[in-house]
Amino acid sequence: MKPNKHFLEHPAMQNFLIPILAVVLSFAVGAIFIVIVGQNPLEVYSILFSQTLGSSYGIGQLLFKSTPLIFAGLSVAICFRAGLFNIGAEGQLQIGAFVTALVGMKTLGVPSYLEIPLLILAGMAGGGIWGFIPGYLKAKVGAHEVINTIMLNFVAAALLSYFVTNIYNVPATVHTPPISPTGTLPRFDRYLPGFEGSPVNFSILIALLAALFVWYYVERTKYGYVLRAVGLNP
Repeated sequence: MKPNKHFLEHPAMQNFLIPILAVVLSFAVGAIFIVIVGQNPLEVYSILFSQTLGSSYGIGQLLFKSTPLIFAGLSVAICFRAGLFNIGAEGQLQIGAFVTALVGMKTLGVPSYLEIPLLILAGMAGGGIWGFIPGYLKAKVGAHEVINTIMLNFVAAALLSYFVTNIYNVPATVHTPPISPTGTLPRFDRYLPGFEGSPVNFSILIALLAALFVWYYVERTKYGYVLRAVGLNP
């Protein structure tokens, strides 16, 4: 039994097993709630997988909706490795998207090779500025980042609701004017007909590259080591 025990205690194996265990437990807990509402978990999960992983369109939808979650998850992960709990990723994502839209609607006629990087930087700046507020309060007055980031999520939602409804709105809609056509990333269905109708686009590739960059930064650089040392320091 000892070899097996040591095998399971190996960090690499734990890093592999823990996410799988988390997914299994989430499905188990979900099944309990499905039973409570009087449905068959097997039927519900069968529909879930067939409508997502059962077709290229479903996979495209899954990738499209996963893209912002990857970016938000990375923002939480970096803070967590430094010992901080960033619960404000939702608000930071919303502000970043809004700033991207503002810049995109004001830069008509700019070529794509300038427009797309500009919009990406605008989104990063918007989310970063919103995340700077609780960071500054934490550093200067010791205000707990969990409370501040949660509160700022609601502030961000209220601000965006006001701006989109009263200032930057298209009549009879709930969205801002469209961004410059040169600022849109190409969709997969332009090159892969199986994704026709799905909004998945090349932003998923940017998200995967960002995840790779964050891993390298945190695990393989001097600055990442400093970040992790701060997080491990009581």
